[in-house]
Amino acid sequence: MIETVNRFLFRHHDADVVYECRECGTSVDSVDDECPSCGRTDVATFVTK
Repeated sequence: MIETVNRFLFRHHDADVVYECRECGTSVDSVDDECPSCGRTDVATFVTK
């Protein structure tokens, strides 16, 4: 559900959404994922242009 809300809030035609572990900075596929490096589930969402 969070991913759906993020897509709605951050919908930019030329922007990318990046999900990153708040603990170690590893990129993950979505906000619902567990970090493969440290196992944390606290994921930050960044919108890039």
